[in-house]
Amino acid sequence: MRLRDLLRRLDRCTSGISILETAIVLPVILVVIGGIFDFGRAYATLSAAQKSLWSATRYLSHVPYEQVCSSWALADAKNIALYGNTAGTGPLLVTGWTAGDITLNAPTNCNNPVVAIRMSANVPYLSFMWGVVGLPERITMTAEHEERWIGQ
Repeated sequence: MRLRDLLRRLDRCTSGISILETAIVLPVILVVIGGIFDFGRAYATLSAAQKSLWSATRYLSHVPYEQVCSSWALADAKNIALYGNTAGTGPLLVTGWTAGDITLNAPTNCNNPVVAIRMSANVPYLSFMWGVVGLPERITMTAEHEERWIGQ
């Protein structure tokens, strides 16, 4: 009978139950909030990359077609994508981005008049929260933009 009474008393006791509930619910809430925050950061990173790639492609669309594939035009376009200016100075617009991540997909040959200019980029993102739930901490997103060649 003593065990039965003890179990009955424990069943009716409410002291400390809120601490137990908090200990169970708080980690789940923190992981969910951290995941939402991390997803927002990933979206902002991709958005910044797409906007800067749009600017770089727009720059190349105004270059004479013979110069679109030239080293100086590509270097200027990559600097616009990376830093927001042709000089290549200042902080990176996307953390961890390099010029090797940005490629000119079209035109492949600048001997003929250019119709469209297409650039793509690999956008690295390092998460601080996704590894907690078993997702990869480092992902690579892809940004792409195509612009009709306007020329000068």
